[in-house]
Amino acid sequence: MKRKHLGPILFILILAGGLVALLLMLWGLSTFKTGGNILASLGEPPVVEIAQPADGTLIASGRGVIVAAVAQSDAGLARVDFLADGVVTQQYILDAPGEQAAVAAFPWFGSQTGWHELSVVAYDINGRASDAAVV
Repeated sequence: MKRKHLGPILFILILAGGLVALLLMLWGLSTFKTGGNILASLGEPPVVEIAQPADGTLIASGRGVIVAAVAQSDAGLARVDFLADGVVTQQYILDAPGEQAAVAAFPWFGSQTGWHELSVVAYDINGRASDAAVV
């Protein structure tokens, strides 16, 4: 390659790098101005915990239990799924997607006697899932 062609190529590379840097700065500024968390928009998943029942709760045959969960996401929540023995049985869809915290409660009546695993998973508006909270 001749030296005289290196100048325009180098100029184009520097210009492209500057444009990428400018776009990244504008994206970060817009996220900051809207009150968003830049790290959340880069991939921080939501978190969820089960407030009730306590792990190991015994339920008499024919009785139900209310499973209450608290979910949070800096990016904003979309829904909370309730699972019984690994199968989604109910979903709580937020009326206003994007809220950063929500409390969801699900009634559950076991169809079989024995031990069951109840879990809850929260999803943010970007589709990222929390780790499952399990009792």
